[in-house]
Amino acid sequence: MAGTSRGSDDFEEATSSGGVPTSYAAFISYYRLEAGSDARFLQGALAAAFRQPVFLDATDADELRAILTDGVGRSDAVVALQTKRYLERPWCLAELYVATRSARPIVPVVLDGRGYDFAEAKKFLSDLPAELEKANPGGVAELEAQLSWLEPPPTAAEVGAALLATLPNIISVPFAPEGTDNQVDAAVRAIVDKVARLKRMHKLSMKNLTYSATAPSAARPTDAQSSRPTDAESSGSRSRTVSLQPSFTVSRVSEDL
Repeated sequence: MAGTSRGSDDFEEATSSGGVPTSYAAFISYYRLEAGSDARFLQGALAAAFRQPVFLDATDADELRAILTDGVGRSDAVVALQTKRYLERPWCLAELYVATRSARPIVPVVLDGRGYDFAEAKKFLSDLPAELEKANPGGVAELEAQLSWLEPPPTAAEVGAALLATLPNIISVPFAPEGTDNQVDAAVRAIVDKVARLKRMHKLSMKNLTYSATAPSAARPTDAQSSRPTDAESSGSRSRTVSLQPSFTVSRVSEDL
C-alpha cells in the first residue's frame, strides 16, 4: 500500500515537552481482528498528510476511559473503519458515542471486502440492546460499564439512539486496502479532505454557539418587567437555544449530499 510516515520532528507543535501529543488530527476507531493492519497503515498515511499525530490504540489496554479521554477527547475527528463486526464491539460503540456526545466529527470509512452492510447496521442500531446481546453476549453490560463514568451515564438504548441519529446520515469514504497505489492515495486524500471540512464546520458551529450564548437581548426589560419575562422574550430565548444546537448535525449531513 502507498503512503509514508513522517518522523517525530514533523509533530513538534502537537507534542508536549515530554514528547506526549497534546492533540491529534484524528482518532482511528476499528475492530482489531478485522482491520488491524489497515488501521496501522492509515495512521501513518494520515499523520503524514496532516503533519500531526493520529491516535491509534494498538495495545491490549483494559482502561477504555483513558483511551476515550486521551484519544477521542484530544482529536479533531474520529475515523471509523467499518467492517462486518465493527458495531458488535462495545469499545467501538463507546468510542463512537463519546464522539457524538462531545461533538467530534465522525468520518466513516467503509473497507472494501470486509463485510460491512449499511442496512444491517441501521437495523442493528435501531434495537441496540437486543441486537448487541444476540451478537455478543454480555456486550450490553460491558458497553454500559465502559461509559459509566459519564454524567449522566447512558443506557445501551440511548447509545443506539444517538448513533442511529448520526452514523447512517454520513456518507462513508470507500477504501480498498488491496487497490492500486493511485486508488489508495485517492482514498487517503478523501479522508483527509473530509476531516478538514468537518473540522472547519465544527469550529464555525462552536463559534456561532458561543456568540449566540453571549449575545444581548434585543430589548432590555424594565424593573417592573424584570421579574417576569414577556412571551416574546421567552420565545426569542428559546429560539436562540434550540436553533443552534442541531446546526452542526444538519451541516454534517448537508455537506455530504
